[in-house]
Amino acid sequence: MLASAASNRFIIFERSTWDRLAPIPHLGSRMSLFRSPSRPTALLLLAALLVWPALARAGGGPVPEYAPVPGDWNPPALTFPGNRITLLEAVRLTLENDPNLRLQEQSTRSQRGAFLSEKGAFDPTISGDASWLFTQQSLRLTQIAAEKSTRSDFDKAITAAQNDTAVAQANLDEVNRIAANPDTFRTNSSDPDVLQFALNVAQLNQLIANETDPAKKADLLAQRSLLLQAGVASFGATLAGKQASEQKARDDRAKLGDVPKVIQENKVDLNLSMSFPYRDGVTAGLFASGSYDANGYKGRAKQTSLGGLGIEDVYTAEIGFSLNISLLRGRGTDATGAFEKAAGIDYEASELILKQTASSSVANTIVAYWNLVAAQEFLEISRNAAGRGDKRLAVTDALIEGDELPRAERTRSLASQATDAAQVASSERAVNEARVTLARTIGLAVTEPANAPLAADPFPPVPDAGALSALAPSPFIDLALQRRWDRQATAKLRESGGVLTTAARTALRPRLDFAGRISANTIAETSLAQTANAWTGPGWQASLQFEKPVGNNAAKGRLLQSEADLAQRSINASDLDRNIRANIVSLVASVKTTGEQVALLDEAVRFYGQTIDSEYERYRGGQTSLLDMIVTEDVQTNALVTWTSARQQLASLVAKLRFETGTLVESRGDLNLVRPEDLVTVPPAAGK
Repeated sequence: MLASAASNRFIIFERSTWDRLAPIPHLGSRMSLFRSPSRPTALLLLAALLVWPALARAGGGPVPEYAPVPGDWNPPALTFPGNRITLLEAVRLTLENDPNLRLQEQSTRSQRGAFLSEKGAFDPTISGDASWLFTQQSLRLTQIAAEKSTRSDFDKAITAAQNDTAVAQANLDEVNRIAANPDTFRTNSSDPDVLQFALNVAQLNQLIANETDPAKKADLLAQRSLLLQAGVASFGATLAGKQASEQKARDDRAKLGDVPKVIQENKVDLNLSMSFPYRDGVTAGLFASGSYDANGYKGRAKQTSLGGLGIEDVYTAEIGFSLNISLLRGRGTDATGAFEKAAGIDYEASELILKQTASSSVANTIVAYWNLVAAQEFLEISRNAAGRGDKRLAVTDALIEGDELPRAERTRSLASQATDAAQVASSERAVNEARVTLARTIGLAVTEPANAPLAADPFPPVPDAGALSALAPSPFIDLALQRRWDRQATAKLRESGGVLTTAARTALRPRLDFAGRISANTIAETSLAQTANAWTGPGWQASLQFEKPVGNNAAKGRLLQSEADLAQRSINASDLDRNIRANIVSLVASVKTTGEQVALLDEAVRFYGQTIDSEYERYRGGQTSLLDMIVTEDVQTNALVTWTSARQQLASLVAKLRFETGTLVESRGDLNLVRPEDLVTVPPAAGK
């Protein structure tokens, strides 16, 4: 038969050799202990997607007071065929259900979690953050006054342009009037250009009036006509220019719009980094960052000509490499990697303690089983004694009726019968208590008598007398020191304490940390694409941080605590060795003497059995007294009780010797194995 207890990774093995055992995989593989900004809107949508699951969970209803977790234990309430259980089945159920074993299994699981937690300090970490800041703020009075002043200047410029246009129009009208009546015109204009034009025309008129030669006079008239045409064209062009200037001033003023009331700021930041911490105190990292910054008046374009603030959008980016090094305190794996290493060793120790707990649980179940077997035999002895008492009373009554015994003897017989009945009741109570104790030791729930079975196996045979006499403590001590899981665990705990003490000693150093970074950056306006053409670098930063506490009492105190803890672990390890040796010396002596006791009691019980039969015949024939008969039966009963107690003690001592030598539960890799013969035999000194 090959039965498995999946929760504790144990199997019971009934075959005679280990070679026929097929490998059974561990439920969980053994771990290795050491070494192991585009646009603001898009960012806002990303942030919403990240936050939404948390918000959905927050509104998902009340959290239950208790949720089942891995490793929950519900002790089973079992019934058994014939209401009896074998020792092998009791051990198998113990490995499946013992709460102490399950508690240690969870303790080991917790220690693995502690190791992973320490190991996580050296996991590469990717981190990032994105933020979008949008603010709106009313303009200050001075800002509003400046904007009003700007618009007032434009209004004044428009008024001036209107006046210039009106003057140019009046000058053109005056020039047209002069051109229409060049011979007799009179002008009231005060404009220098008009007066100069009128003077030029008047001079030509004077020349024409004084010229007598018709040809020359005609030439002068032609010159005056050209002058008039050029004057009209020139003043017309001036008017057109003034009109265009006025219209431009009006258009520029219209573009400015009303005085702005609110200024807005959009700022987006994005930071990404990845750090690589090492166990020697060095942390390397990569980083990248970018930002987008836009400022302007609400509802206005950026350009000042359009009423904006005149500030362009700014895009920045930076990428680089960082390095942090512990130069004194925290330098090296003895300091930085110590807690992970110690936690890993403690995890190994907890797995060894789990195996030792399995052996302890099996030993406790074996002892409880033999206690139940003894209680059942005590009950059988009591019942047999009570049966003989009933038979003795019947013979006594017959002898009294035949006047061979006085009637007073019946009272003596009744008293003995009552004593036997009381002993039966006491034995029945002891059996019930032993049944429940065995069920509780196994880890079963007991809700009715059927959940607490009786023992089906008898006591094991007594070892050979020659083998018992050859037993010596020394080989068993060597075997125990080699195989005991708790001894290996204490060695691991002492090792992890040494690791922590070394780390505490390195913490006495002053702190000197180096931090440096090298980076390249870019900045551009107007568009993100412009940043591609503006990269500059490298730039660097380096710093040293020094710290030396005066007195350094905190580090000295932690070192003292670590040294004391290491000393305690060493003392515990030495004390365990001391107790193992002492227990084995005591157990070997007890097994030898108890084995001899059982052998002698075997003979005593056999002889008392023959004596009681002959004594009964003599009593029937009136050759012995009732008192002699009662005394003889009581002596036989006491011998049977002593014999049963001795066999119980021997079987329990054998199991305890197996436990003390580490040969009760075997191990192969991540599996713990139990062989039926190991439950009832003295361990071989060679450990085979």
